[in-house]
Amino acid sequence: MKWYAQELKNNPHVVLPQQVAGGQSAWHLYVIRVNPRSRDQLAKYLSALGIGVNFHYPAVYAHPYYRRNGYRRTSLLNTDLYAATSLTLPCYPDLTQARVKFIAKKINSFFAR
Repeated sequence: MKWYAQELKNNPHVVLPQQVAGGQSAWHLYVIRVNPRSRDQLAKYLSALGIGVNFHYPAVYAHPYYRRNGYRRTSLLNTDLYAATSLTLPCYPDLTQARVKFIAKKINSFFAR
C-alpha cells in the first residue's frame, strides 16, 4: 500500500514492508515492524482510538498444540523477533486514503511523544 509507505517513510521507529524484486504482492495484510518494547503499547494506543490492529503471524511452535507435542523448547531467533515486532495495520478494499493518513498520523504522534 503506497499510502502507508508515503505517510510512514520518515518515521525511524517503523520498518515498512518491502516488495520483493520482481514480485507482486496482493497486500492482503500490511505489517509494519516496531521495537518490541513499544509494539504492545502502540497496539493499545491505536485500539483505544478505534483503529483495529492485529498480530500476524506468531511462530507455529508457539501455539499450544505444538508446545504440547514436542516443540516445548523450540526457539528460532529471527522468527521470535518477527513475532515480537510485527503489527498488522488495517488493510481492506474500502480503506480510504484519508483513513490511512489518520492512522499514520496517530502512529507518528505515538512515537513523537
